[in-house]
Amino acid sequence: MNVFRPEDLLLWTGGRWSTPPTSPITGICHDTRALDHGSLYVAIAGGNFDGHDFVAAALNAGASAALVNEDYEQADDAAGPLLFVPDTKKALGKMAAGYRNGLKGRFIAVTGSVGKTSVKEMTAGILARSGLTARTQGNWNNDIGLPLSILSAPSEAEYGVFEVGMNRPGEIAALCRILRPSSGIMTQVGTAHLQAFVNEEAIAREKAAMLASLPDDGYAVLAKDTKWFRLFAETAPCALVTVSMSGDADYVGIADPVHHNTLIVEDRRHSERSVYALPLPGSYVKQNALLAVAAAREYGIDPGTIAGALSEYKAPPMRWQESELGGMKIINDAYNANPVSMRAAIEAFGDLESQGGKWLVLSGMFELGDAEQAAHAALGEYVAGRGCDGLVTVGKLGKLIADGARGAGLNKDRVFCCSTHLKAASVLQHHLRAGDAVLLKGSRAEHLEHVLEEWDNLRNNNC
Repeated sequence: MNVFRPEDLLLWTGGRWSTPPTSPITGICHDTRALDHGSLYVAIAGGNFDGHDFVAAALNAGASAALVNEDYEQADDAAGPLLFVPDTKKALGKMAAGYRNGLKGRFIAVTGSVGKTSVKEMTAGILARSGLTARTQGNWNNDIGLPLSILSAPSEAEYGVFEVGMNRPGEIAALCRILRPSSGIMTQVGTAHLQAFVNEEAIAREKAAMLASLPDDGYAVLAKDTKWFRLFAETAPCALVTVSMSGDADYVGIADPVHHNTLIVEDRRHSERSVYALPLPGSYVKQNALLAVAAAREYGIDPGTIAGALSEYKAPPMRWQESELGGMKIINDAYNANPVSMRAAIEAFGDLESQGGKWLVLSGMFELGDAEQAAHAALGEYVAGRGCDGLVTVGKLGKLIADGARGAGLNKDRVFCCSTHLKAASVLQHHLRAGDAVLLKGSRAEHLEHVLEEWDNLRNNNC
């Protein structure tokens, strides 16, 4: 349990107390639904709500105090200490930076367009076998989530692995000033969040800001066989640790031609060759694992410890989440999507062993700006080239994928455009049989998991 002194919070934020709290502050929270007794409640104004409306509820629920904007007027039923600041979101970042400055652990920043959460979880899982390890909570990687994750890190943590995300220019550098990473891992970079950037190079340069933030005595783990390697290598002021699945590097990953869930790593820095069993299929899983292996070996973690951690790795919810429904294999990978991750998931699904047919359920990719139509059409063309027994798309953006697939020659009788989750579920209910496999992939806001819920309801009603 972390205990925060009122005088430290005052110093870090530059605010003022209405009256200092008399009870210990044992956590930081911005959501009354997840509030623990003794926490400091942070009132943040969002696009759809204002956290100041819940200050009274937080204090009455056991918060030790609340962080509020200077113009907040305390209501009669909001009895409790208040820490007034000009901007609560900025103050949250200042608190996290102040707390981070007192931590001795070595922190790793993970950024990229795809694979951040997987690499974070793999790396943290490995390091946790060597010492107390803090990590990003879920995918809290923005200007609210990252500070909260840092503030939840145990003060005695030896390691920390934190995602650094972005959806606008300048965000990575600002977050890294809070995190002060010791080292960094760059996952694959592509056209995610293109709406806020002029092109993919601008995205890569924004991601490179993480590397620029690293200290001279740190290291950067980079995939040598990716498009922006040279830019990243020139940006990092520290030692480079390179990985590759197809060429010369410090750590070379070799796919086992027989055992698809096995990664062989030729460690040229330590003159070793190790074999790692992975719980999930797909070339992108191997690429993510290779990055985690390299980072862990640079921290002195032995291959046996790494192998144990990777064999027990479990993907976060809706990231290649496997289940079964009526004898059919379901792969729910619908947590998020962009052109890079879509192709990676479809490729991995194509390599998956199945006793029956393979069906894709796809929906739109968001934040692509002017490239939206072309990106979805190109994805449809990619689907047609990979082949599948059926394509079900959901929503207006999904229709663009379907049109692209039809135009590239995918059998029109096997392409189904659906406007709702229920209609997509009806297609699956009518066409799929035991032994078939289904992949669901789309942006988080599309809520493709509802297709599974509707499909399950249809099956139960037909029993």
